[in-house]
Amino acid sequence: MTSPSHKPAKLVHKSAEPAGDISADPIAGFSLAEILVVLSILALITGMTTVFLGQLRKASQIHSEREMQYDLDSVSRYLERTIESALALPLDISENKDRAFFRGSHTVIEFVSTSRVGIQEAAMRTKRIEMAENGDANDLVQTLSTRRFHGSTSTGDEPVSATILDDVKEIRFEYFGAPFASQKPQWSPDWNHERSLPRAVRMTVTAIRNGHEFTSEGIAQIRNATK
Repeated sequence: MTSPSHKPAKLVHKSAEPAGDISADPIAGFSLAEILVVLSILALITGMTTVFLGQLRKASQIHSEREMQYDLDSVSRYLERTIESALALPLDISENKDRAFFRGSHTVIEFVSTSRVGIQEAAMRTKRIEMAENGDANDLVQTLSTRRFHGSTSTGDEPVSATILDDVKEIRFEYFGAPFASQKPQWSPDWNHERSLPRAVRMTVTAIRNGHEFTSEGIAQIRNATK
């Protein structure tokens, strides 16, 4: 009895086939719709950043302008306090009683008041506030000097000047009052009346900052003026 013949089994090796041809698609894994979404998001972020930076620059500019206006308003408040302290005393010390207590024009103002000359000392000084040239610009300057005797060549201590504000375009003073009690007080562009003080001084200061004009106004009511 012969046994059936067995044929040897053939082993067939199957190689794994790729799911797709990667080399055929240079941006495999991303569809066109996904790329468009990403580009849209980037454009939105860029736009929002541009708007934010613009608002930030504008806010910084507004803050800077407010600081400049605040500085200019502080100068006006200082001028108010200084002029309000004017005393009914002659600018020239003399036996002649008919002397000016106060002189003022559009750009210059001069009067007598008490000023600190030491740590705990004060003295009468003539104060002169005016716009002075400083190269190509103008400064608002205050000068303190010893009261002078009329007709005397002695000037006492050397005048001391200090800059109140730089880059000033314009300073304008106006004076309210009347030289005599019988007259009706009114605003005038100057003051040079003997033995009298104006009731009030109105001032307008205009300065240039970063190419822009800033203006501040104030009114000083002189406490020692004759009502």
